[in-house]
Amino acid sequence: MRQGGGGGCNTRKTLVNRLFFPIKTPNAFTMAEVLITLGIIGIVAALTLPSLIQNHQKKVLATQLKRTYSVLSQAIERSRADNGDPSGWGMEQYYNSESSTANAKKIVKIFASQYLVPYLNKVEVHEWATLEDIGYKSLTDYSQTDGESTKIQGLILVLNDGSVLRMNMAGYDYGTEDEPDVKLTNVYILADINGKRGPNQTGKDMFAFYFHAPTGTFRFYSWSNKPQLDRNKNLEYCQKVPKTCGQLIMQDGWEFKEDYPWW
Repeated sequence: MRQGGGGGCNTRKTLVNRLFFPIKTPNAFTMAEVLITLGIIGIVAALTLPSLIQNHQKKVLATQLKRTYSVLSQAIERSRADNGDPSGWGMEQYYNSESSTANAKKIVKIFASQYLVPYLNKVEVHEWATLEDIGYKSLTDYSQTDGESTKIQGLILVLNDGSVLRMNMAGYDYGTEDEPDVKLTNVYILADINGKRGPNQTGKDMFAFYFHAPTGTFRFYSWSNKPQLDRNKNLEYCQKVPKTCGQLIMQDGWEFKEDYPWW
């Protein structure tokens, strides 16, 4: 007589259980656990992502500022090599005379057309235009003095990398306190280092330079007449007039340091 006739039935039960009631493994996650984990990841990302984005933006802008400074300083040096000392560039007849708007325009035009543009690649020139004229909608400036706007007129250059330069005469030599001597000597250059992409804000993507016509000195614009200042003084001026911050960033090794006033 055969024994164990119920073996086939047990086998079928086992198959049914495995198909419709799978065994739970200890490594599996419940839906609630997955949702909680995703929520925690989302909170951490929301807290850290803005800081990561800002740090990346600072690195990009510092690199662009260094590039703009390098492009302009190298162009001026090549011009000096070809054309001799800037004291003989033909601007002295205007900056040694009355400080009028007409003379200011003459200095800027001579400097740009003869001594700068030929040493830059594929430059788009807009004579006596405003940033508004070339498509700027707004410009943010937190300067406590000497502010900027899109309505200030100047000679505008758009470089092949998209950066924008607006040049006019905003710098003067004042002589001594007892004998002030107001003469047009500085070509003032406001540079938007990444063009119209934004944020179009001084101290972030907009900085200012000076070209001292009598000596050919090219440097970042400073709120002080003294070009060489210690870091604390540069930081103080940067906080008051953001477009002067380029000197501080260069002094810090082309970085936005932790104490930089990121408005």
